[in-house]
Amino acid sequence: MKRHNRVILDGLIQSVRTEVRRVGGEAVPAVHFQIATDAVEKGGVHPAVAYGRLAAEIVIFGEAAAEHNVPVEVTLDGWLRTVWREEAPASTVVAERVVFHLPSEVRAAAVARLSALLNGEGGSHATG
Repeated sequence: MKRHNRVILDGLIQSVRTEVRRVGGEAVPAVHFQIATDAVEKGGVHPAVAYGRLAAEIVIFGEAAAEHNVPVEVTLDGWLRTVWREEAPASTVVAERVVFHLPSEVRAAAVARLSALLNGEGGSHATG
């Protein structure tokens, strides 16, 4: 359910974990991560998930940023999904759109990799 729970977060992507989920019998790449908007003690670290092409973008832009030794700063647009963990509710942000705020050379490297992947020329940048 997406109604009345829109979220926009500005922060740094951390702790990226990839997997492949089965949805309707089809394999869908997923990436679980945290977005840090403030210090942990201020409640500024939020769990998030992205699927499909957006998951691939997060992984590839993250790799390019790591190679250039820069943090992955983003603006994330999504919605809250409540999940139950150990019989207690917890919210996860489901990303629908991510804008990467990175230096031009990092963006160019990431876009080239993503284009190669989408055109079937990619190497080992599978999200799973």
